[in-house]
Amino acid sequence: LQNIPRLDLMVGPFFLLVNLGLPVTAALALQWAVLAVAAVVVFLLWRSKSAGFDAKAAGLLTAMLIASPYLWYYETAVLAAIGLFLVRAGILGQGWPHRALLFLLWFGCALLVVNAFHRGLGNALIGAYTVTPILAVCLALIVLHLIHRHRSPAALPA
Repeated sequence: LQNIPRLDLMVGPFFLLVNLGLPVTAALALQWAVLAVAAVVVFLLWRSKSAGFDAKAAGLLTAMLIASPYLWYYETAVLAAIGLFLVRAGILGQGWPHRALLFLLWFGCALLVVNAFHRGLGNALIGAYTVTPILAVCLALIVLHLIHRHRSPAALPA
């Protein structure tokens, strides 16, 4: 565990927290909390009768990535699928913030792979410092979607 700060091809919350200066044990404890939150979101999402399959798939994929203590750069290829499901579920709309997030979901993993071999930018800069917030925003949007669907399931199309 003490070698975590040197594993700059990791891109998840655990590495981000260690890279920000938290002790490894504290970062691991916070990672367990992130895992618990992600598990609760997936549980509620998949039990919901008002959430569609695309929202459920986006939530599951997002939770899988953000909950993993050892998330490596090549696993971020799943971000593209998350983007697809978020669009299909109607969670990502036409506004520029949603389009920017979709761009990061689709092309973020390509930047990580290129940088892993080229080392032009610091891996942490375009790795954990971008992937973890992107995943957190996706999970938050999914939770907001779930809350909105729960409050007015008949008002939205399936």
